[in-house]
Amino acid sequence: MDLNNKNKQSFPIAFTDENTFITKSGDTPENVIDRFPEIGSEKNTVVVTDPYLFYQCDDDYKKLLIKALNRLKASKIIYCVHQHPNRDLFTEIQGSLCDCSLEYKKLERCHDRFWYCTETKRGFSTGTSLNGIGKSISSVDVLSDETSADFYQALIDQGVIDSE
Repeated sequence: MDLNNKNKQSFPIAFTDENTFITKSGDTPENVIDRFPEIGSEKNTVVVTDPYLFYQCDDDYKKLLIKALNRLKASKIIYCVHQHPNRDLFTEIQGSLCDCSLEYKKLERCHDRFWYCTETKRGFSTGTSLNGIGKSISSVDVLSDETSADFYQALIDQGVIDSE
C-alpha cells in the first residue's frame, strides 16, 4: 500500500478471509460491533481512522461509540483524521472510556476506516463509518499481514506513531 505512488493502478489493500463478514441493512450496530475482529488490542494502542467517528452527538450514537471503543480494551486509542473532531463529543467520550486514554492526531492522507493495533500489527477495515453500520450493506475485513505492515509504515511516515 504505497500512499505516495499516484501511478498505482491496482487496489493494493489485501484482506484475509479470517472473520470477514458483510453487514446488511437491518443488522443492529451493537451486533456488528460484537462481531468486530479481535486484533490483540487489550492493554495496547489502537489507531482508528474514521472521519465520521465523532461526527454525531445524539445519545444513541454516543452509547454505540462508547461500546465500540471500550470493546477494544485498549490502554490508548489514537483517533486520526485531517481535522480535530467535535471537541465536546471527543471530551465527553474520553471521560466514558474504561482505563483508556483518547488522543487526536492529524492524518492528512487517509479516508478509509481502519482499526489497527500498533503492538500486534493487526487490524481491520470497516466499509462504512460506525454511524453507517446497519443502514446499508458494508464489509468488515481483517487486513492481510502485508497490508498491516504497509499501514504500520504509513502511520510512522505520517507521524502518527513512532517506530519501534
